[in-house]
Amino acid sequence: MANGSDAEANRNGADSTSKGKERWVALAALGGSLIGALTGLTGSLLVYNQAEDARRQSELRRTSDIRRSAYNGLVVSSRAYRTEALSTVNLIGLEEYDKQHNDKYVPADTKLEQAESLARLVGTESARTLIRKMTKLREQVNRLIAQDYIDVEKCYATMSEHAKVVDKFVEKIDTEVI
Repeated sequence: MANGSDAEANRNGADSTSKGKERWVALAALGGSLIGALTGLTGSLLVYNQAEDARRQSELRRTSDIRRSAYNGLVVSSRAYRTEALSTVNLIGLEEYDKQHNDKYVPADTKLEQAESLARLVGTESARTLIRKMTKLREQVNRLIAQDYIDVEKCYATMSEHAKVVDKFVEKIDTEVI
């Protein structure tokens, strides 16, 4: 019977070894699954972050395009306004004054006011500061031109100051929108 006990012990030992191997295989499979899941999660996070970065970059490009367009409209309108304001002042006392004032100066002023509003809405704080200066000077020119007696020298000086602010604005936004 000694041989029978040994055989039974060997079977029990083989069973425990077999169960131990099964545990290790199960743990290895579980570990592999866990590694695979973590790798998949890491890959998903990486793809998500890349997509988020691409979305942010696209949003920044759109914002930059909108600003560039608004700033361009403001500068073009400012230059057209200056031309019409100076032409209006130059025609004081002549027949063509009213036609110039009503047909060219007033529409140029309105267009510039709209461009200022749009640029203020989309502009950075430093751009808005310069736009407020431009607006103040434009309004000052409007008040001067609306007076019965127009101080031509003061109009020219204010328009010159306005042009300097516009030029400063252009220099400032060159680095901002590109």
